[in-house]
Amino acid sequence: MGGALAGLAPRSLSGRSGALRPRCQSLRRLRRLAFGSRRSRIKYSRRLASRRIDSVAGVLAGGATGLAPLTPTPMQDFTKLDVWQKAHALTLAIYRNTAKAFPREELFGMRQQVRDAANSVESNIAEGCGRRTDGELLNFLGMSSGSLSELQCRLITSHDLGWLRGLPFDQLVTDIIIVRKMNWKLQKTLHR
Repeated sequence: MGGALAGLAPRSLSGRSGALRPRCQSLRRLRRLAFGSRRSRIKYSRRLASRRIDSVAGVLAGGATGLAPLTPTPMQDFTKLDVWQKAHALTLAIYRNTAKAFPREELFGMRQQVRDAANSVESNIAEGCGRRTDGELLNFLGMSSGSLSELQCRLITSHDLGWLRGLPFDQLVTDIIIVRKMNWKLQKTLHR
């Protein structure tokens, strides 16, 4: 074992500070060979940072990339969206219809999961509207769509177990389908 790695062989730990010094110096020398000196690493990172800033500024200005400038969309008032209003009405209906439909031992089980899923639908729409870009809004609309599927699955399970019967179940599933269609329509509009 020779060359640059010769000084990296383990030394005896006899308690003398000089016994470990050659190894530390070899590590520093090896690091300098591999990564350059500390000063050159700092220069390199500053150069990279300035290039990144220049490229981001170019993209924001619609420069060399040929893309339209990235402008954040203003925060939207989610209460004006029809899909949020319908999701909010669905959440209220879920809370009303699950108040006494579930057995006592399911107060913190299935009933709470159904309510959380319903609450998540409207919350994700609202949070997406508060984000800066349409891409982020699309992401949260996708999460809202997933919460709708979770809600429908939990309602079907509750119905099959005999906890939700008849008209409330049918109306809730119909409302879920309506909100899902509205959500998909909004996603398609934003995706263009």
